[in-house]
Amino acid sequence: LSWALCSMVLIAYMVAGISIGYRSQPASYASAYRQVRSLVPAQSSILGDFRWWWALYDESFTADYYLTLLYIEQPDASASLRRVLQERQIDVILLDEAGHIPEMGIEGLRDVLGAYIRQNCYLAGSVRYTIGVEYGGPIPRTTQVFICSR
Repeated sequence: LSWALCSMVLIAYMVAGISIGYRSQPASYASAYRQVRSLVPAQSSILGDFRWWWALYDESFTADYYLTLLYIEQPDASASLRRVLQERQIDVILLDEAGHIPEMGIEGLRDVLGAYIRQNCYLAGSVRYTIGVEYGGPIPRTTQVFICSR
């Protein structure tokens, strides 16, 4: 009985180790950061998902979560976006498929941001990367880098 129990525990331990090993694959952040930096002009003021500030720490960076907080404070999507764009002089927007705006389900804010991008920005490029286990990965993601006129 003890050998059978030990064997089962050992097998479960090995399966868990393989699963954790797969899920803990190194995320492709370093490569993604280099790609994002190559698309963002120097001395830009950026609005994007908080995870990108690591790559753009020497630029003016505003996390999209800040925009979400303003929207919660004053649920006028256009006014919230205008306020952030003016206060922070945003000229680059990093649009992630999984930023705070989509996560919180704030459709009005996402729609207004999308309309602003269509009218005032152009796509400089897209960066594909894999997020790591710290976000439930490995999960493939794409970030679009938009350059906007002020």
